[in-house]
Amino acid sequence: MDELFLLDVRKAGFRAFLVNLLLNSFMVVWLAALVGVRRETIGHLEKGQYNPSLKLAMDIAGVFGVKVKDLFEFTDE
Repeated sequence: MDELFLLDVRKAGFRAFLVNLLLNSFMVVWLAALVGVRRETIGHLEKGQYNPSLKLAMDIAGVFGVKVKDLFEFTDE
C-alpha cells in the first residue's frame, strides 16, 4: 500500500490543522481579491486590529450575501 494513504492517528490532528490552515489561507486570498484589498487587510479584520471603511464592509457583506451588521459590530468608545 502506498505510504501517502496510510493514516497515522497521532498525525491526524496535525494534518487536519494543515488542511484548515491551507483552506483559510485560500479563503483570505480569495476574499481579498474579490473586494480589492491586500490579504493582510483581511487578516487584520479577522483579528479585530482594523476597522473597515463603510465601502469595504459593504463589499465584504455583498460577497457573502449578508448585511453589514451581521458581520461587524459597532461599539461607541
